[in-house]
Amino acid sequence: MDTTMARIALITASTASLPPQIISRYNIHIIPFTVQFVDGNYRDDGTMTQTEFYARLQRAEVVPTTAPMSVAHFIQYFEREHLDAEALIVFHGTPQTSKGYENAVQAAARVPQRRIININTRSFSMGIGLQIIAAAHAIHNGASVDDVVTLMDALAPRTLALFSPESVRYLRMSGRVGRVPALAASLLGIHPLLGLGSDGAMEVLARPRSAEAARTMILERIQQFVGTKRVQGLAVVHANAPEAAEQMQATVAEIYPAAPIYVSDAGPILAVHVGPGTLGLAVLRDD
Repeated sequence: MDTTMARIALITASTASLPPQIISRYNIHIIPFTVQFVDGNYRDDGTMTQTEFYARLQRAEVVPTTAPMSVAHFIQYFEREHLDAEALIVFHGTPQTSKGYENAVQAAARVPQRRIININTRSFSMGIGLQIIAAAHAIHNGASVDDVVTLMDALAPRTLALFSPESVRYLRMSGRVGRVPALAASLLGIHPLLGLGSDGAMEVLARPRSAEAARTMILERIQQFVGTKRVQGLAVVHANAPEAAEQMQATVAEIYPAAPIYVSDAGPILAVHVGPGTLGLAVLRDD
């Protein structure tokens, strides 16, 4: 890792759905969220394997809830971690989908002796992840902290992430997916297409009636969003559905053969809200 990367700490949560090899390659730091099961809490800090987590999730009679790091824990983190870094850049999903951003902003104000920049990526899952990868590349090429902040403002409108869950059970029980729970009663028998609305909240964008139709719609919307622009990166994201992800990756590679394509598990926090079997696609395009 070069000295520039060492001086700027890139921080996010597992909600960015970053593949482990990307986390390692760019020395990205993951702050843990908590999954609250009826029979005890689980921190997504690697103490439980993905296989164990999904087995526990599918056994649970009550869908668990999730909680981001508290303001107090963020303060401790900002005061004690990455002491050699000149700046900490923390990448978040939208405030409408998680309190993590709000908590981190409050905490940063309590640690004025350090330069802490909280980024609202205006995205979720690998929509966040693709922006982090772009930031890491920029820093590697000599970008300053201010350059990265400017870059993030430019990347947000060029990022799109879409998901389709296999079941609406988890959406119906989740309390952190915007307006979706209120609509869940009308979603039975379909595979809803999920994305962020203009206000940053998660919403149902369409109601295809099969998994195949949902995946076709995801691809069509991604292609429409990209248009004639160059694709900087694509990401296939799944919740314990590796075979479906492989099929999607092959399809996307045919459409965008020159684009880097990442494949990753959504991570436990997103999986709790959308459920196992979910498949999604994220893209970052040129301006």
